[in-house]
Amino acid sequence: MTQPQTVRDYEELGLSKLWKFPTMYYMRGADDEQTARDSESAFQRYRLRPRILRGISSISKRCTVLGHEINFPICLAPTACCRFAHVEKEIGTCKAARKLRTLMVHSCASTTSIRELMEAVPGALVWQQLYLFKNKSLTQQMVKEAEASGVKAFVVTVDAAGGCNRRISPTTEGSTVLAGNIDFKLLNFEITTPDCAGFKQMGDQNLWAYCAYQCQESSNSIEDLRWIRSITTLPIIVKGIITGKDARRVIDEGIASAIIVSAHGGRQLDGIPAPIDALGEVLEAVRSTGSSTEVYMDGGVRSGSDVFKALAAGAKAVFIGRPALWALAANGSDGVAHLLEIFREELHDVMAQCGCATLEDITPSSVIHESKYLARLEP
Repeated sequence: MTQPQTVRDYEELGLSKLWKFPTMYYMRGADDEQTARDSESAFQRYRLRPRILRGISSISKRCTVLGHEINFPICLAPTACCRFAHVEKEIGTCKAARKLRTLMVHSCASTTSIRELMEAVPGALVWQQLYLFKNKSLTQQMVKEAEASGVKAFVVTVDAAGGCNRRISPTTEGSTVLAGNIDFKLLNFEITTPDCAGFKQMGDQNLWAYCAYQCQESSNSIEDLRWIRSITTLPIIVKGIITGKDARRVIDEGIASAIIVSAHGGRQLDGIPAPIDALGEVLEAVRSTGSSTEVYMDGGVRSGSDVFKALAAGAKAVFIGRPALWALAANGSDGVAHLLEIFREELHDVMAQCGCATLEDITPSSVIHESKYLARLEP
């Protein structure tokens, strides 16, 4: 394939370079994958309403996330085990984010430790992901390491209670990798505690089973979230909010500096709304509190037009996950950087065509749900 021109080009090229197990791991959604599919297709239900003859001579895509300036409102979501995609791992992804001057969220289930990442990419803007782990000693270790390494905030993923059915078929290569290939070890879960030692004694040298146990067996309660708030002074972004009621709760508790409206890529619970559809309810709830809590969105973003629609619907920024993995698999850090350039330039073009010189010019009137047109056809 020639140089990829679109995000879909990177999907095709990246998946062609992956072996079977990581392809399933990255791509599969839960159960019948309704939410995974709808998170993408939902954007097609929103139509652009361009303003023409606006005399625009320059366009600015700069914005801030929790006070940190980035060049455009497209950030990298936490994606587990980037080593499956490329030898550059999470370091390659982070270098691309630094090069394009945007934000990366480092997955706790990464094949690069927090400290290693920050030392390898000095000056990068990084937030660290956490789950509501069962073992609080593990949480404390990750928080301490991340703070010492220079991350700027914590993204706490709250929508992973219990197990999920992703229908990832066992493969010989997958079993081999998860069992013993040290290159795929989840380094952030290495901790000197009896439970971790017990999993290792059972053959879980790469700590994948230990990671799943810590994430899925937690009580996943508001008390857990309050406790994380009590052990760090860094901002907390709550990821996985899909309803207004939950948004109000984490704001009323004084926990959330920001919220990411997210369906976990459709990987945890099938049948929930696409994030772009849920965004309005969450924003309405946040505004009703009078809070300055920032609201972001991830899920199904595949073009600059999708970014524009999410911003018009009220998101301050969007996060991309699977596309970054495709680009990493296709061409390492350079691939991720080029992918971000594609998103940036597509957003630029849509803004120009829609008469928006700045991000502030993108308003709810910039898009319309297709159902509004259908309603006008009724007698």
